[in-house]
Amino acid sequence: MAGFSTATKRWNSLRWLRGDRASLMPQEPDRKVACLATDLHVQATYRLTEALVESENRMRRRIELLSEIVFETNLQGKLVFLNAAWQKVLGYPVESSLGRTLSEFVYGGDQPVLEAAMPGKVPPLSALRPRVRFLGEKGEVAWMEVSVAQLPDGGLVGTLYNITDVIKAQDELAKLSLVASFTDNFVIITDHLGRTEWVNQAFTKRTGYSIEDMLGRKPGELLQGPETDKQTVEQIRNLLKAENSFTSELLNYSRSGESYWVSFRISPIKDAQGRVSRYVSIQTDCTDLRRNQEALGRLAAIVTTSEDAILSTTLSGLVTTWNTAAELLFGYTEAEMLGKPVTVLLPQQSLHEETITLARIKAGHRLDPFETVRIKKDGTAAEVSVTLSPIKNADGKVIGASTIVRSITDRKRAEKSLKDSLKEKEALLKEVHHRVKNNLQIINSLLRMEAGRNTDLPTQNVLKEMHGRVRSMALLHESLYRSSTFAAVDLGDYLQKLVSQTFLLLVGGLNRIRLQTDLASVQVAMDQALPCGLIINELISNSIKHAFPGSRHGEIRIELKVLENGQRLRLSLSDNGVGLPPDFLERSDKSLGLKLVGDLADQLNGRLETGSHPSASFAVEFEPDNREGCGVPAA
Repeated sequence: MAGFSTATKRWNSLRWLRGDRASLMPQEPDRKVACLATDLHVQATYRLTEALVESENRMRRRIELLSEIVFETNLQGKLVFLNAAWQKVLGYPVESSLGRTLSEFVYGGDQPVLEAAMPGKVPPLSALRPRVRFLGEKGEVAWMEVSVAQLPDGGLVGTLYNITDVIKAQDELAKLSLVASFTDNFVIITDHLGRTEWVNQAFTKRTGYSIEDMLGRKPGELLQGPETDKQTVEQIRNLLKAENSFTSELLNYSRSGESYWVSFRISPIKDAQGRVSRYVSIQTDCTDLRRNQEALGRLAAIVTTSEDAILSTTLSGLVTTWNTAAELLFGYTEAEMLGKPVTVLLPQQSLHEETITLARIKAGHRLDPFETVRIKKDGTAAEVSVTLSPIKNADGKVIGASTIVRSITDRKRAEKSLKDSLKEKEALLKEVHHRVKNNLQIINSLLRMEAGRNTDLPTQNVLKEMHGRVRSMALLHESLYRSSTFAAVDLGDYLQKLVSQTFLLLVGGLNRIRLQTDLASVQVAMDQALPCGLIINELISNSIKHAFPGSRHGEIRIELKVLENGQRLRLSLSDNGVGLPPDFLERSDKSLGLKLVGDLADQLNGRLETGSHPSASFAVEFEPDNREGCGVPAA
């Protein structure tokens, strides 16, 4: 600096004065006082100059230690002083740079900016500390923040603060912000203390918090909720203190209170000194992914614990999954089957099945359970039921097949045993019904013979009635013996045969009484069919005997109707004869046949209805047996 050379000259002058002061002093006594005063003045001036030089030296050493560039120019704008930072930052030697103007080192396009920063100019407020690009010795660009002041002699003194790293960081941040604005990921930028500086639009859209809501606040203050894992939050804090990049997952909450999962990576951004200046967090909404993972976990648990063999294959038939039940069923371990063709399980004669099933799977069709045979590892055959379904990717394209295999060997054995047992029981029942029918026919023959041999009319009538009742029972056993099932009987068909035989035996060749029937075909159990047959037998016998005395002509009508969609049945008999006598109810209590009809109606859980206007009618309503195959129209 100029001050340093001036002080030196002053110091040299003082040395000359001290060295020659004896020859200049007057020798006369009267001048002794004046010489003493001059000597004291010189000594004071010397000491003051010596202190000034030392102070300037200390200042110079301090200036040399500054990281900023310190410069001084003369009135002509030439550099007269530069500190060591000039060469350290820009690479130019200080000695060769002195005597040149500062603008010679400025990037061409920024020279007007530098000129505007000079004293006497009136720069805009934004340029009070302008940023100017300087070219280094090797052509590199260094950004400088310029500060200039004018000296009393017209020269300039100032500083150049290197902000290249700051500008680069700002450029990187601007680029990151631009990219982050167009990504679907959530981006949060915080300062070194974790306070939010910026969030992108994707974050705002998902959370409902604007950038104004987030500025200056730590994200966790707004995003964490009651179900957020506190242990994970503490781990995140510790990782942030370590100042390293890391990834994690966390349950967050939106402004509306909706919970969502994010998978994120937090990375620190460091300045030139290696200190963390901010953090950048890139987050991805993984809510659906976690739900799918949970669903897959549950599905995997189901597959693992399933008693059915479950496996999946590629479209070329290679096994990709193999559960524990498959190991137990076929004897192959998972390691033995993964990547192997599923055809190793097929018998030689069934290899064509795989070609057909894979073609249907590729077309997107599901194959309903079908029974087939598969071969175990030990070579034995296993009877199985197989279900196949296509496996599709997110685009709906078929990429494989899922197969569920259930062993039906035990079921087949049980079915065979049941069928064999059923055949034995059917044969036994047929034999029982056959023997009962034969015994009833024998009894019937004995009753008929006894009636023909006995000359007592009342006894003959009783024997004939017994004969009709036994015949009804025998006919039912005959129907059951000839049918394919013993659980139910076609009531309409049974009654039609019964009334035809009874009418023919009681009326003979007489044409004065006609029989009309309207009998629905409906299945009922044997214990309901027999009471119905006995009721009709008693009523038709009673009608032929009492409704048409002498040569009276008439008609008997028998009906079986299905009521209330099969919920009830109505069995009725009516005639157009003389009708019921006034004392019918009193007489019916004494009649064995009518008392039997009432008891049989009770057995059906029904009630006997009678009517005599203008002719006799009898009806019984009851509910059909609710056992399988009963109470529905016969096929």
